[in-house]
Amino acid sequence: RQRKFVGIISGSAKRLLTIINDILDLSRIESGKFELDSHAFSLRECTEETIDLLAGEAQRKGLDLNVFVAGDVPAMVVGDSGRVRQVLTNIVSNAVKFTSSGEVTVRIGCLKVEDGKSELRFEVRDTGIGISEEMQRQLFMPFQQADTSISRRFGGTGLGLSISRHLIELMGGEIALESKLGDGSCISFVLSLAVVAGQELATKPSASRLSGAKVLVVDDRETNRDVLSAYLTEGGARVTAEPSALEGYATMCRAREAGEPFALVLVDMMMPDANGLEFAQMVRGNPGLADVRLVMVTSLNWKGDVRLARELGFRAFLTKPVHRDELMRTVGRCLSTEMPSVGDVMDIPTAVQLPEVAAGLSVLVAEDNPVNVEVAREYLAAMGCKVTCAENGRLAVEAVKREMFDIVLMDCQMPEMDGLTATQIIRAFENESGRRATAIIAVTANAFAEDRAKCVEAGMDDYVSKPFSEAQLRQLILRWAPAAKPVAKVVADVAKADATGVATTLSSAPMPVPAPAAAVTVVVPMPEGGVETAGAIDMDMLLRMQKTHPTLVGRLVDTYLNYGPKAVQQMVAALEAENHGQLMMTAHSLKSSSANIGAMKLSAICKDLEHRLKSTSEWDGEKNLTAVCEVETAFFAVHGALTQLQSEIKAAAPLKAVVA
Repeated sequence: RQRKFVGIISGSAKRLLTIINDILDLSRIESGKFELDSHAFSLRECTEETIDLLAGEAQRKGLDLNVFVAGDVPAMVVGDSGRVRQVLTNIVSNAVKFTSSGEVTVRIGCLKVEDGKSELRFEVRDTGIGISEEMQRQLFMPFQQADTSISRRFGGTGLGLSISRHLIELMGGEIALESKLGDGSCISFVLSLAVVAGQELATKPSASRLSGAKVLVVDDRETNRDVLSAYLTEGGARVTAEPSALEGYATMCRAREAGEPFALVLVDMMMPDANGLEFAQMVRGNPGLADVRLVMVTSLNWKGDVRLARELGFRAFLTKPVHRDELMRTVGRCLSTEMPSVGDVMDIPTAVQLPEVAAGLSVLVAEDNPVNVEVAREYLAAMGCKVTCAENGRLAVEAVKREMFDIVLMDCQMPEMDGLTATQIIRAFENESGRRATAIIAVTANAFAEDRAKCVEAGMDDYVSKPFSEAQLRQLILRWAPAAKPVAKVVADVAKADATGVATTLSSAPMPVPAPAAAVTVVVPMPEGGVETAGAIDMDMLLRMQKTHPTLVGRLVDTYLNYGPKAVQQMVAALEAENHGQLMMTAHSLKSSSANIGAMKLSAICKDLEHRLKSTSEWDGEKNLTAVCEVETAFFAVHGALTQLQSEIKAAAPLKAVVA
């Protein structure tokens, strides 16, 4: 239950901008400037994650929110997953808003597969207030709701369904509505999405442990029974479903007397005649049913007695809406001889591994910031890539002329030569020499549309904003890895790699930070008597990093403590020399390296300073002095926190939350 809550919080944060941008989308669509971003994605995961975000609100209203993705839906399709999420979010949240009791159900099925495309039908059905025939004709128009009292009663702008209709039409589909006043509604739409080759039949779950097993589903909601039964049957189980605890108990007794007992029972916690705990008490009171394994299905809002549930024999909990893969994994383990406890029945998802073709890829990292280099080097090493580093655009150009790379990660702002200029020179060289074009990915802290346009204009192939996550980098490497890379070369490259699985052409020592002008000598004094370090570092971020890259945190801390004081010294020197460009560039560099170490407050201060300096060429000594003082204050707190953390690491103590 807690794990699902954390997942929902994470998903909500990641999609916050998508929700905020709803009102802007309509104007983009109507002006003809709306573009779709097609890519391969898992439709099942996309749908389940989207519905999870709305589960809390549905269950607060006492509604059941279900999702069912049929087994014939392809595992991977090509389309704009962000817009599919947006459409589902708009339609489902609308259904939840206008349903006061009962349920909301999302179903996805495959109508046909033809010429490499799958025609998929999405359906959102609710038991809400329904819509009259007269109002149905206006429902998909902007700022329209079912009647004039709706906005006062339920709130909202009336834009969601209008945006959804436009998005579905842009994706080549069509939307339909079936409704009757007072008797619920069903909104459906059909999309034709390309199927990723080799993924047509990958949706079938593993049936090794479920094959032939007798499973009983006890739930008072017919839709819940249907969804769970369909998934379990798909996995090979023999399923019986009953609508109440009393009927479920009677069915178990009859099966036992017939010599065909149930191996496992999934029981809903909240039912009208008897709840899940009372059902378990009945089962445990019958010696003939003592060996039956129980799984409870609860809502996110359930705050019952877990200790009592464990004593009554529940082996695991599933929270609604139940995901198919989560269901199959939990039931499979409960049916195995392991008999896991309540606390460990669920597996913690492991990182997706890159396919073999990514191992041995030659990647050039063009970046002047040593902290950013360390992060990129570690992530690429974990993928089995060979890494070469260049600390400015000029050296990157020389490296490309000297050696063939599969991918170049090109920072946009570097000393001596920036990434845009370096890319233009590389493209000219490739054209003149006849060499195949290298995939060049822009890496920048400037995440605006105009910045991306400049990257494309310079000849770059893709774009990622700093600080990037390991998952984002993995996606880019997968997207741009040469598909024709010979397997023999992959094996040879891996065999030649060092013990960490990566061959590095340059020393792993931190790259030097350009020194300030010789005419200025400034020493940044650390404050005496210590500083307040609480909140200076996001320790949760570092703890997550340590789980996947155990040695990276220590190296990052060392690198940052070596780099940070020099960067602050450069800022002070630029302030004294009134060097506008140097101050802006140093703020940019410290911004991204601080974000990578989890110093988000310091990173935000540097970002504000950089943006202000970008917006004007005039030197404002008073504002710049104030900003640099804020940077110093925040940096001292970060320095203190990291020094404390460094001591913990060097003492070989496990990484813990030493900073609040």
